[in-house]
Order: sequence, then structure tokens, then C-alpha cells
Amino acid sequence: MLAAILAVPLGIAMGAYKPVEAFLEPFVSFARYLPASAFIPLLILWAGIGENAETARDFHRLVFQIVLMVAVTVGRQRDATSSKAAYTLGANARGVVRRVLVPNSAPAIAENAAARPRLGMDVR
Repeated sequence: MLAAILAVPLGIAMGAYKPVEAFLEPFVSFARYLPASAFIPLLILWAGIGENAETARDFHRLVFQIVLMVAVTVGRQRDATSSKAAYTLGANARGVVRRVLVPNSAPAIAENAAARPRLGMDVR
């Protein structure tokens, strides 16, 4: 849940604005492919041993996947006809994000945010 709370607004910003995507995408892509085994020593130092470390590991595994999935979903809507029509009718960038991109992307964002935690669970 915490991963989705952080990742969805960040993904919307990345998908809606090209400069934000150009700045954050290298960091998100690097952290997304960082193996969990390489991250475990840092987690032990930061969170100790126990439930906090597991929560931090799950957060790390999920947040970057959700960010990229939401950014791709919103980015597809950015190039859609409805956003171009909103710009033609005089909407500014914030209005297009708030009134066109987010409502059109909301079903796919909810589906992605709900599917990622199930994929992030591992068998113990």
C-alpha cells in the first residue's frame, strides 16, 4: 500500500511530463533492476533484522515497478486524441493532467497497482 501511495503520483508525473520522465527514468530503471540479494546488506543496516527489513524489501521490489507501469499507462494517454483535443480547446498542462490523463488512465492504474503486490509476494 505504501509503495502504491508513493509510486502512483510519481508515475503520473513521469507519464505526463517529459522533463520529469527524462530526469527520473534512469534512477527508477537502475533501482528496478537492482537484485534483492545486493540490497539485503543495506536493508540490514537500515532496518535491522525482522519485519522492518522484509517490509523495506517488499517496498523496494514494488515501488519501482508500479512507477514504470503507471508512467507507461499515462504516457499512452498523453499521445491520445483526447489530450490533443483538450490542448486545442485551450487547456493548460495541469488541466490536461487533472481532467484528461488521470481519468482516462485511472482504470489501468488501479489494475496495475492492484496486480503488482500479488506479483511481488514470494513463497516462504
